[in-house]
Amino acid sequence: MPERLPAAWATAVGHTSDPVDVLKQQLREAQSAHDELLQQMKVAEGTWRRCIEEAEQKEAAAKKELQGCKALLEKQRPRRSLELSRLLRKLQRNVAREIRDAQQGFVIKKVTEKHGKTEVRRVAVCPNTCVLKWCHVEESFGPTSKSVDLQTVQRLDFGPSARAAKLFPEVMPWLCFSVITGERSYDFIGSNESSTRCFVLCISRLCEKFAGGTFRTRHDFEVAKGWCKLKTGCQRRGRTLLQEFLTSVQHVGATLPPPVQPPVVELAGAAEKPMDLFDFFDEPSPTLGPLRTRSPKPDLRISHRSSGPPSSV
Repeated sequence: MPERLPAAWATAVGHTSDPVDVLKQQLREAQSAHDELLQQMKVAEGTWRRCIEEAEQKEAAAKKELQGCKALLEKQRPRRSLELSRLLRKLQRNVAREIRDAQQGFVIKKVTEKHGKTEVRRVAVCPNTCVLKWCHVEESFGPTSKSVDLQTVQRLDFGPSARAAKLFPEVMPWLCFSVITGERSYDFIGSNESSTRCFVLCISRLCEKFAGGTFRTRHDFEVAKGWCKLKTGCQRRGRTLLQEFLTSVQHVGATLPPPVQPPVVELAGAAEKPMDLFDFFDEPSPTLGPLRTRSPKPDLRISHRSSGPPSSV
């Protein structure tokens, strides 16, 4: 088998290098660079793994210390007595302030049963006799005042389910409440949120044993009022709760500062994309032009016509 000439000799005698040999040489160089870059990436990965392990160990130690502090605090904290627990539960159900204000009375609107119109009336609750009474604004409560016995109440409606909210869509529904008995419905529109809260909580406390739709605590009423406001706002804007939620999340996200990016370890030779073998064959060489398939191999044997030994370079 004829031996190949060295590159310098082949250039001197006019022979060019084989394109396949050139491609193989470039492939070996690319593979060597790729292996070197992989080795650097493995070293960086090992460094990052050690950092992560150290951070996890510190986190575990901090959690353990936090658990120990919590256990120490629980031991030092005095136990809650049974009497204190009862007082706290009663405090959650305490609506004495609302009952006092409802007993003094508010000037609110009452919806008439026949014509469905609103009339301004002075309305108050008498907890001792369990009566809801009302009269004209310029008058005081007396024999001519009208009233309803709260012991005959079957249901208390608040918000969109109240009759006043259905008759007057322009009115804010969280100001409306209805006292429903077996004969008819007494519908009211509060002057503000405070008056509505006082009447609803006071009537709920007086009728909680035999009427439906009542509220046990002030917290339950505030939650119902919040949902009423949210649903009413979505309905008037023609949007759903999901759309409003996504809009709020996007608005809050736009006001937050940008997230802090973790530090990036710069690797030597990692600025460019690491060369892959398939990328090398997909892109043609700029010096050799497009790679031809099934190209005949040139004969690199020494021609017999060449006279004398090859000249040295």
